[in-house]
Amino acid sequence: MIDAGGEWLAGTQGKVIMVSEEQLAQAVGEALSITFEGMAFVELMQDTEEAGKLRSAYKWVWGAVNLQEPYQGRLCVIYPEATARHIVSAVYGGAEEEIYAKRIADALGELTNTAAGVLLSRLVAEGGIFSLGLPQTGSGWPDTAGMTLYVFQTDSEEKLVAGVRLAG
Repeated sequence: MIDAGGEWLAGTQGKVIMVSEEQLAQAVGEALSITFEGMAFVELMQDTEEAGKLRSAYKWVWGAVNLQEPYQGRLCVIYPEATARHIVSAVYGGAEEEIYAKRIADALGELTNTAAGVLLSRLVAEGGIFSLGLPQTGSGWPDTAGMTLYVFQTDSEEKLVAGVRLAG
């Protein structure tokens, strides 16, 4: 939820934590960059393209994790299928054509889970505790209602989209 001043509000044990849209965008960018560079050797840069324009351009797959404490919400990372296959082959090694659907789903879940952990570590005070749900994966464009969408481009000019929803 956003208040009139453009701040994200999230409840935690009766307290309200405020995160600006700028802080959230920076935290999402850092979380994805750290995760993808560390796990898949893929550099990401934020892109100015609108996610809505990309939606019909690709066949999509996604990984999502619910954020439970201290923020309630969801992180969803949405990939064109070819981009997912490329990234997963970098994680596991081997030829892209040898990467099968279950391995893609497992890797997308793990990448998203790691990114969600890094995201919350950027938003929670040092030493703070946070909790995540189990990763979920799917195909097609996921439900992104209420999410702020960020478009990223890989170092090989492939696109991916991150959606974040925080609520109090």
